[in-house]
Amino acid sequence: MIGNIAFNGGYRIDGLGEAPENAIGLFGFMAGAAVTEELLFRGVLFRHAERWIGTWLAFALSAALFGAGHPLNPNADWWGAICVAVADGGMPTSAYIATRGLWLPIGLHFGWNYAASAVFSTEVSGNGTPAGATVTAIRSPPIQVNHRR
Repeated sequence: MIGNIAFNGGYRIDGLGEAPENAIGLFGFMAGAAVTEELLFRGVLFRHAERWIGTWLAFALSAALFGAGHPLNPNADWWGAICVAVADGGMPTSAYIATRGLWLPIGLHFGWNYAASAVFSTEVSGNGTPAGATVTAIRSPPIQVNHRR
C-alpha cells in the first residue's frame, strides 16, 4: 500500500528519524496489540460466531466489530474504522479461515502494523503521532493510509 501511494506521489522518505530506536519499542507494542486483537476477534468471536451463523456472516460480523473498536483510539475516526474493518478485518479473518490457526493472522496483523509504524512512520489505527525509523512526508488523503495529519 505504501509503495502504491509513493508511486503516485503521495509519500516519500526524507531520511532517518530523530530516534530510530523507537522502532525497537514499537516491536513489543505492535506484537502485543496483534496477539490480543487476533485472539479476541478471530480466536474467540469469529470461531464462535461461525458455529452459530456460518462462515460468511461470521466473517462480516468479526470484520465489522474489529473496525468498530478502532474509533476508540485517539486521533481515529469512523472513516478509518471502515477502512480497518474492510482491510485489516478481512485479511486476518481470511487467513484464519484458510489455516484454522492463529499464527498467520497474528503474523499478518503484526507485520502490517509494525511496517506501517516502525518502518514507514505512518500512524496506525489512530494511535497518535508516528515515531518510526524514518522521517516521511505524506501528501495523500487520510483514506489511503488510515491516519490523520
